[in-house]
Amino acid sequence: EEVKKLAEQFKRAVTDSVIGVALKRLPQSAYDLRHDILYKKLQARRDRVPVAMDQYFRFIQKVADIQTSDKNEWVQITDVPGGGMNVRISKINKDGRVGEDLMNKTYDPTLTKEIRLYVRNGNDSILLDNKASKIKLRIVGGNDKKAYHIITSGNRVDIYDKQNQSAFYGNVSKVKKHISNDSLN
Repeated sequence: EEVKKLAEQFKRAVTDSVIGVALKRLPQSAYDLRHDILYKKLQARRDRVPVAMDQYFRFIQKVADIQTSDKNEWVQITDVPGGGMNVRISKINKDGRVGEDLMNKTYDPTLTKEIRLYVRNGNDSILLDNKASKIKLRIVGGNDKKAYHIITSGNRVDIYDKQNQSAFYGNVSKVKKHISNDSLN
């Protein structure tokens, strides 16, 4: 919805007079030669911005790539009504407590088919409590030790990690572990 609002704001802001002023910045010979053609093309492009933004938004939402930092983080993945998935990433303070949210986003299954979560370096903790989401989930670990807490998962979850003493807790029956120091596996 926010993307649609921004596209409509852009369309309203780029009025015919704005296009006219922009074209007047062309060299006089180019202005005289191409004004009418460029004016009509720019108007048509401006009018198509909301549709183009909607198509682009849907395209980039199909596979969501999420990168965490190289610091310690708490990642909580839960399902939401309607088959969606919520991903919440929070800092872990130096004293080991969960701090402020870095990201808290809900993904809609009509837009997003797969989420790839790259937890990179840092001693991260990942909590998965996802009974009903239709979105495919892949988690890729980094160099440091991770703690994967699986409460439940309705679908299979692929977890790719290195042989770095990462720990798996809870119901791992739906987890497919790909543990290797070889990045081709």
